[in-house]
Amino acid sequence: MPGIDGFEVTRKLKKDATTNNIPIVLVTSLDGHDYKVIGYEAGADDFLNKPVNKNELVARVKSLLNLKKCKDAFREGEADTPSEENEADDTRVTGNQEVRSILLYTSNANDAKSIQMYLQGQNYRLKVLDCVNEAIETIQKENIELFMAEHALKDSICAEIFKSIKQNNATKNTQLLMLTTRDKLEESLTDIELWSDDFLVKPINIHELRARTRVLIKKKEYFGRLYAGTHKPVKVAITDELSGLYNREYFEHFLDHEIKRSLRQKAPVTLILMEIEVHALPANDAGHFAGENIVKKTADIIKNNIREVDFAARLSEMKYVITLPGTDFDTGQMVIRRLNRLLQSLYSSMYADDTGKPPSVIFGCAVYPSDAESSELLISAAQKALDISKMEYQERCRALTDPAPTGGD
Repeated sequence: MPGIDGFEVTRKLKKDATTNNIPIVLVTSLDGHDYKVIGYEAGADDFLNKPVNKNELVARVKSLLNLKKCKDAFREGEADTPSEENEADDTRVTGNQEVRSILLYTSNANDAKSIQMYLQGQNYRLKVLDCVNEAIETIQKENIELFMAEHALKDSICAEIFKSIKQNNATKNTQLLMLTTRDKLEESLTDIELWSDDFLVKPINIHELRARTRVLIKKKEYFGRLYAGTHKPVKVAITDELSGLYNREYFEHFLDHEIKRSLRQKAPVTLILMEIEVHALPANDAGHFAGENIVKKTADIIKNNIREVDFAARLSEMKYVITLPGTDFDTGQMVIRRLNRLLQSLYSSMYADDTGKPPSVIFGCAVYPSDAESSELLISAAQKALDISKMEYQERCRALTDPAPTGGD
């Protein structure tokens, strides 16, 4: 750039309190490790060389925006604390010298050796395993901050491990880094989008490895503090007691906030309304208000199958809403199909020993800004889609129960 380079721009932005929380990705045609060292030391959050791979750029931006969103939420939660206690910055969150635990699952001895060498001298404790069951058991028993694994493992086992971690309440905040190669990046993209928090392209670069590790460890710490005791009074006020999801009031506040953010970032927001049609309560829910077991188990399915940046709330007795920031219609439909499959399986198992008919799940979906230009209109559009789905469902039910016409005079 004329008169100033990107390194100096980065330094200026990171020194300014009004701009230092903006993620910065340096994109350059300059090659060599020295430039990356200068970029990271200047305060850059990431560094990409030209020609830029579109998928890599999108994944990097999403990861950094997710971190920023978490930091923003943390700062908003800290805003009401006394000023001398309110130091909601990276120093407060990651300023201690606690050793962070990292687990690497790989069968590639060279990758393991490189990662061990590149992280040596950092404030990390690295454990390397090549056994699936041992890796999962370690994550469940130990406080693992970051889990790294190769995507190109036999039978997509990496994606299955990542999925099991994200679906477990006890481990869902563990940060997941997928190792892939540039020629496999395209086919890895779906698993990266659904289950991992970031990815690293091999051959592994020391500066990129350290940058990814630093960002993900920081993100894990923010999530830990966000949902820990510091915010318990706030959490009680914004949470639906029975389901553990957010309540209607906080959903409306969140959606307004997300629409404004989406407008600034020119990114879509998908809204899913979900209603459970309960035909009769199962025996294990007899006497419980609103089918307590159904409500709790439905909420668990939802929480375990959406991303950290997504938002789920219980609106009424059997009605739920899910907000998917930065998500288009097609991805929203993928989420709907996954939830529908899991919920129908859950309800079938709950009614296995009962003569009653299992509940049915009905969805309505709308996307900002293509379907609506405000949060109120977006809710209305999703409700309209839900009403249409409900009418179609009722028509199918009538077609199954009405007697078939007979011939004759």
